[in-house]
Amino acid sequence: MTDTSGSVLGMFTTNKDAEVKGKWVNIGPASFLLARAGGSNKKFERSVSSVLRPHQRRIQTGMMENSEAEDLAVGPFVDAVLLDWKNVRPMKQDEDGEWSVGEPIPFNKDNAVRILSEHRDLFRYLLEESQRIANFVPEFTADAAKN
Repeated sequence: MTDTSGSVLGMFTTNKDAEVKGKWVNIGPASFLLARAGGSNKKFERSVSSVLRPHQRRIQTGMMENSEAEDLAVGPFVDAVLLDWKNVRPMKQDEDGEWSVGEPIPFNKDNAVRILSEHRDLFRYLLEESQRIANFVPEFTADAAKN
């Protein structure tokens, strides 16, 4: 094991490959393959910039509502950060009010945009996870943090 305790920069060193290819993050029974929203993931930066460019004036003057900004952010997030998922299942309610879990929803961009647009708390959670540096640290840093 590599000793990183002598370097504060070790705490902020990321696995550049994982930032682009993603890391699996588990949330309950589901798993999401997330690239980093930032860092080495230049595709995310380009995607966000192209979507926000027409709205720069409204953003700079504080005239854009948070909900509208989230609407704009879902597309770039799905395009460049959310790479896959496993075991994402809908909840269904029958006519008697009973809830059940549906079949897994296949991962594709259309499904992802729809699900994240309908479930904003999930979108916010995944966005936070994709920005959390701890999800993208090299193994030597993760091992040192455990000790």
